[in-house]
Amino acid sequence: MALARSASFSGSLVLVALASSGCGEPAPLPPIDATFPDAAIVHPDAGEVSDPCDDVMRVTGSLTEATEVMLDTSMVDTRPRDLGLTCGNVTAQYWARQQVIELTVPGTGPLALYLSTQNMNTAMDFHTVVQLRTACSTPPTGMETRPTCFDQGASAEDFRAGGGLMVTGGERLFVYVTGYSDPPAIDMTEEEGPVRVTFEFGPNTAPTLTGGLGVLTAANAIQIHVDGTDAERPPEFLGFGLLTARGGLDFNGDGALDYFGANISRTVGTTPNFSGEAVVPASAGFGEICRMYTCTQLSVFLVDQASLQSAMRSIPLVSGQFVASGATCDASHLCDLGLTCDAATSVCGVVVASGEACDASHFCGAGQACSATTMTCVDTAAIGESCASAPCETGLDCDGTSMTCVMTVGLGVACDATHVCDTDLACSATTMLCEMATP
Repeated sequence: MALARSASFSGSLVLVALASSGCGEPAPLPPIDATFPDAAIVHPDAGEVSDPCDDVMRVTGSLTEATEVMLDTSMVDTRPRDLGLTCGNVTAQYWARQQVIELTVPGTGPLALYLSTQNMNTAMDFHTVVQLRTACSTPPTGMETRPTCFDQGASAEDFRAGGGLMVTGGERLFVYVTGYSDPPAIDMTEEEGPVRVTFEFGPNTAPTLTGGLGVLTAANAIQIHVDGTDAERPPEFLGFGLLTARGGLDFNGDGALDYFGANISRTVGTTPNFSGEAVVPASAGFGEICRMYTCTQLSVFLVDQASLQSAMRSIPLVSGQFVASGATCDASHLCDLGLTCDAATSVCGVVVASGEACDASHFCGAGQACSATTMTCVDTAAIGESCASAPCETGLDCDGTSMTCVMTVGLGVACDATHVCDTDLACSATTMLCEMATP
């Protein structure tokens, strides 16, 4: 189960399968009894036929620290409830053992809730599934405006689920903690066992997308780099639509641009600023489609870890590749995440702060230059200032005689102590203009 997690998106959104678990498309469940909706699905070791909603663990969250709940789903003997058609392994012949937490949201007003099973008390091979409900006995329908199912692990090796959503202070949620039923043997995962669930609450604002670039590689993958701000945590997901010179591509015929989803797999930067990358693999088919229809831009929006969405923004889509630090950069060789193409050398590198070491791939920021003496970034010297220990500003030269920063000027231009004439020119003592030097 490695579909990019959905949230409440505007427009028409389709999710991209980024790392299929091999379980195939969900199949409809058999008819179930109306009075006990889970009667047709029985865990073979369930023991007593009791309802997990009769044995919930009641917890109130905190605004000042993480709330932790330790469970062991292998120890329960209640009959599992049906998670519905939108969460976990709906094709399994039974549901894995479940435990339910009745969680009361602290405070008042809108808050972000971040939940996770990714900790040392939960085994990485426990394929955890967490479902949120507003009523214990009623499964989500899939039409909710916020996420209700978290069944995606942190990586291909880490199957512990986590995620976030917006909640309201005082709200009561029922948190089902279970496993991915009847896990495929190829995954070598567990469906039950000890699990610690953590809940964190706090304020949240939507991310802002400030820019970005899409690159269509020779292998037909699409790499999407985005820049933006988020006051709390970097976004984990983005939506994208394909744009051509004639408009957006509409795949389902509803007359609107279709959006697709991809996980932001890595980010760099310091809060609130960040740069992130999402990779749409060639196997998804979008690269080939873009070559066929000549895509020129992507319409992109960000989704943060509590599922708030940024405004949409169009970014360029070019053919080429991202290159690493120290590599040559040009129109088709774009610098990788967090790197800058130095205008003077056309080399990718990192912009470093004052006093830090600098070299061919570590550039100094505005108003600074790399000292040839210390090989660290120092403030540059202005015209007329000493260049004995500091480089001159861009466009100035260090005069070897006076050891001050001067500007080299051409024929007919006014000259003085800080504006020196170019090679083969001399400063006229009469006109104080540069003229041809007398042999």
